[in-house]
Amino acid sequence: MVQTIKNNLALYTAFITSFLISIGVNVISVLPHGTLIFGIVILAFFILLIFSLYFNHIEKILILIALFLPIESLPGAKEAGYKDIDLTTPLLILSLLYLGAIVLLSLKFKFKRTSLDIPILIFILAQVIIIISTPWKIDTIIRYIKYDKIFFLYYLMILFLNTPKKVFKISNIYIFSSILVALYGLSVFAIFILTGERLWGLGFSLGYLPRIYGTMQDQNIFAAYMIVPLLLLFSYQFISRNIIKQTLYRGCLVIIGMTILLTWSRSGLLGLTVAVSIYLILNRHIITKHILTFVIIIPILIGIVFSTTTAVGYSPTILIERFTGEAKGTDQSDILHYYMAKLSWETFLAHPLGVGRSNLLRYIQDTEVDTQSFFVGRRGMDINGEIDGEYKGMPTHSSWLEILVSEGIIGFMAFVGIVIITIRHGVWTVRRTHDPTMRLIASSFTAGFCGVLASAIFYTFDWMYFFWFIIAMIMAMSAITQQQLLESNHVEHA
Repeated sequence: MVQTIKNNLALYTAFITSFLISIGVNVISVLPHGTLIFGIVILAFFILLIFSLYFNHIEKILILIALFLPIESLPGAKEAGYKDIDLTTPLLILSLLYLGAIVLLSLKFKFKRTSLDIPILIFILAQVIIIISTPWKIDTIIRYIKYDKIFFLYYLMILFLNTPKKVFKISNIYIFSSILVALYGLSVFAIFILTGERLWGLGFSLGYLPRIYGTMQDQNIFAAYMIVPLLLLFSYQFISRNIIKQTLYRGCLVIIGMTILLTWSRSGLLGLTVAVSIYLILNRHIITKHILTFVIIIPILIGIVFSTTTAVGYSPTILIERFTGEAKGTDQSDILHYYMAKLSWETFLAHPLGVGRSNLLRYIQDTEVDTQSFFVGRRGMDINGEIDGEYKGMPTHSSWLEILVSEGIIGFMAFVGIVIITIRHGVWTVRRTHDPTMRLIASSFTAGFCGVLASAIFYTFDWMYFFWFIIAMIMAMSAITQQQLLESNHVEHA
């Protein structure tokens, strides 16, 4: 009873503090901006307050995070100028305040150490070195504060995901939310085909070829996000023996697969290919028994997508050219990628300790842009090489290059360490766990993570919540498996 009062008191304290902070933001910001943030934050806090009062478990916040994870951009927010607003950040703010209140009231808090602690600390150290050396200290500090919230998400999930049941529940919600946004993306695509009306969530390229981006900011992000849910749905067919459930999973698998293909993302297709290949290797003993299902589903997906797209005037040749880089606009995009990669590498050689997140354009603003002026300008540089004040994105179009040039050699090596440790833990879990369900889920997240890393060669994902959500799930399953093996050994020796 006393502990319940303490927990609720801590939540109320965090809620009131957050309320005051939100009011402050509302007052000092431009009215529409402040009002929007105020509404989103307070709505999220009220939802969590209800959860806590009914269940008295702060870990229930992971349910909301998994549910809101694919909602990177709200309908209409991007067009209104609020591109970076999401529903996950307010939940993390409340969690931080809640845990802080718990510490102040009880003076007790157990921090869970993980194998990623050291590389994460080294990565943050690289940020500190850059902040000290850069002439744009304030801007760089603000960017890194925004960036480092992903680490809090990681440790929050590690703190509360401590049983197989919780892992399965979060995985189910993660799949459910992914299916919802996939259905939204497909419905937007269908409306465009039937009525010609363009709604939020649909982009165009190659002479107005419709490309789904759903609730994400870009088609490439949307495609990469859907890789893990697709593998999870494929795995769920082996988890359940119920014919109805298996049919439902296959239907959802088709939905996710169509969504990925209709993004027409080459980086997404690369990531999916890598992920599926690694998944087949990790589960080769199972797949050989069900290879027919896999062989049938893929042609069906491709056939449906090509038939629906060609129905609105796009020949298969144009669609294939999109992936080969020969289509109009695609080849020019390839040139841009090469151009920015070249500038990034030259900047890294000149500044091996890094230039700071999103500071690259400040260092290359005197570079002649020549024939690439339109494309570079579209991403933050005008025809004279001057920085566009509206620029907020990552010009390198690659997480690997972005980290190398932004965080320097120290941050890059730390990131490589994070990647290697995460993959090793994922593979270890697949090989060592005695739980067949855990094995399939772990293999889905591990293979999916490798696929996202492949996509990250041509796009930036390292700063996004879903990227670190995947890492946290892999590390949490590894910790659970280690604990289960430890308990099993104790029972055998008893």
